[in-house]
Amino acid sequence: MTRNQLRVPKINVPIICYTTQGEAISGEVFLDLILTKGYSINQLLDYFNAQPPFFPIRLSSQKRAILLQKESVVRLDVPQLLEQYNEETATFVTRKDAMVHFHTLGPARVTVVVDLPSEHSRFSDLVNMTTRRFFPAIINDGFTLLNSNHIYKIEEL
Repeated sequence: MTRNQLRVPKINVPIICYTTQGEAISGEVFLDLILTKGYSINQLLDYFNAQPPFFPIRLSSQKRAILLQKESVVRLDVPQLLEQYNEETATFVTRKDAMVHFHTLGPARVTVVVDLPSEHSRFSDLVNMTTRRFFPAIINDGFTLLNSNHIYKIEEL
């Protein structure tokens, strides 16, 4: 069996990572190609909430890959997913707006969809789900994943 036969087909996902060090790192991550076209929000969430502490990102500026620690990512923008996110969440009525304060990036106004039963439809229910470190949100009309470990204060609006 050749090396190419063992490879899992990948799809490139353009992202911008904002780190605890104040860097904005533009590049691409590589997800397993499991859909006939594109990638899903859940696939991206599973990737960043999975156990491995590091992920490869191919830098836009240099076309080389580096390993980045997931815990160092405060916010991760994925511009191409906004339309898909809006379509998938259009039927949900529980949208929450909040001012989210990050340790290193300062405050940002965010909108989230709380996809939980109505008795658990508060912002706190979403961020206190211990199984997921990253959760989806909209900031400045762009789709983003936020790392709840780097949020120190949330003010619901």
